[in-house]
Amino acid sequence: MMKRATTLTGHQIFDRAAAGLATILRGGSRRTMHQLSADYSHPHGAGVIGAGADGLLRAVLVEALTARPGSIEVLMPQDDLLRLFGDLAHRVPREQLDEVLRVADSLEDTIEYVEEAASAGLGSALKGQQILWIATPRADADVVYRTLQGCSGTAVTGLFNGLWPYGPTHVVEEDGPRPRPQRPVRLVTAPQAIVRLDAATASRM
Repeated sequence: MMKRATTLTGHQIFDRAAAGLATILRGGSRRTMHQLSADYSHPHGAGVIGAGADGLLRAVLVEALTARPGSIEVLMPQDDLLRLFGDLAHRVPREQLDEVLRVADSLEDTIEYVEEAASAGLGSALKGQQILWIATPRADADVVYRTLQGCSGTAVTGLFNGLWPYGPTHVVEEDGPRPRPQRPVRLVTAPQAIVRLDAATASRM
């Protein structure tokens, strides 16, 4: 039986997402920390695969960006932003999120950023802020892993698209992760993510 969600147009998804998400954000019920990314994190990094992998990464990204201002910085290459949002990438309110969203030109640039932060001392350099590192390492997984090893293990969370040879790889189906987590995880489409980010940035103005 075909799921009804698959028949929705982009405008319908926007309308439905806006109705629920804007109310939640106005009510101030945003989480103060990036709980969802913590659920899937590992000291050596973690990977996500499966039909719902991008949906989970969007959910993690949106939760982090709408957390308590200044508590976390999301770091990702431009290619991953484009993969997660596709034609809607230009709708991500990057200017309003410039203090918490750092989009680098390449994976190599994100590696250099984490290395510089680590060498400067993560605690003092980030002033208590944590980094959520989203990327697609592929052949550079060994370099990414060594970079994570150079960190204290408390300030950088690596959540990567694809198989991750140095830590757990989570399987995420279209309807959510396997095995089922203790609390429900709602995967996020690109239109839903944009609506939520717009609502969050509007509430801070």
